[in-house]
Amino acid sequence: MPILRNAAMLTIGLGVSAWIGKTVIFRPEWLLQASILFLILIPGFILAATNASKLIPYVILIWLVGPEIRRLTDWAILGSYSTLTLLSLSPVLATSLLALPLFRSEREPSRKELRLIKAYMLPFAYAGAVGLLLNKLAGFYGLLNYVAPLFLLFYMMLRKSDDGERAAWIRFYVTMGSLLSVYAWFQYLTLPAWDRMWIEGARMVSLGPAEPMQFKAFSTLNANGAFSIFLVSAIMPAIMNRKWRGPFGWAGILLMISALSITLVRASWIVLIIEIVFFILLASGASRLRMISIVGVLVVAGFLVFPHLPGGGGFVGSHIDDGQFERGHVRQRPSAHRAPHDSRSHLASVRERTWRHRQKHATERRLDRLFQPGIRG
Repeated sequence: MPILRNAAMLTIGLGVSAWIGKTVIFRPEWLLQASILFLILIPGFILAATNASKLIPYVILIWLVGPEIRRLTDWAILGSYSTLTLLSLSPVLATSLLALPLFRSEREPSRKELRLIKAYMLPFAYAGAVGLLLNKLAGFYGLLNYVAPLFLLFYMMLRKSDDGERAAWIRFYVTMGSLLSVYAWFQYLTLPAWDRMWIEGARMVSLGPAEPMQFKAFSTLNANGAFSIFLVSAIMPAIMNRKWRGPFGWAGILLMISALSITLVRASWIVLIIEIVFFILLASGASRLRMISIVGVLVVAGFLVFPHLPGGGGFVGSHIDDGQFERGHVRQRPSAHRAPHDSRSHLASVRERTWRHRQKHATERRLDRLFQPGIRG
């Protein structure tokens, strides 16, 4: 068995090397990209060969900053946006390094674990077959991006890790959430040239106009949706256990929540609320009371702070306004001769005024019901 495993690993390595070599010959500009990719993967090879506990944080780091490395390379070295780049493979290749310790794992997966693995792989196999038939290479690349993270699951299942090691992984994950939130605000306020070039080159219309404070923040990832999902998955562990909050503590939680607000992804807020509700329902008495207090503080802080943040009015309008005005009010459309920037500012101000109007009438209705005759206050 060890001989077969080593032969399989050698065959895969030679195949990948041959493909990279052939590609570099036909595309000389990819030689530099291959060199950068090699430098990125060297630490992973060392960690995988020694089966170090830092291998999981390394893989997480590459998934989080890999897209930004690609954008910086396009901007600083190539000078233009490139549709095809070897650096896009860095997260997948970094994750595939988990196969090295998996091949040498002393523990065989149990029958239950094998059934779980098969249950995960069958849908991906079907989706991969359809993707290959319809989209060829693009479908294969998309399949790799979905299948590669499963190595994390297999690795954690077969690795003999203790509570301290798992807690260190979670702390690193939460800490990265805080750091990416810092960059998200920097990106949102200034929009660096490399991020602007990527938005325009990739034609990411869904992110909005490539202007500071007018687009949906995506930090070092490649979409605001992916960034919001990552933030939600980092916020909840930080709220649940103070040992998992990392060096930033509560400041990091508030920072991640504020960064989530500038992604403008409503679904992520819904998921976060559902997670908090389920935690409150399943928690014990003391934990439940603490969580309710935490949520109350966060809600109050959000409504007090967000309107004063850059773009806060737009955030309130985008998340609370459902597109319908109070009965009797007509939506004001920007005139055709108004400049695009003025139109957006006008629409944001209209949304904010409408929200304030709603809040005022809602408060008046509550006061009227409270002081109606026959109702005791």
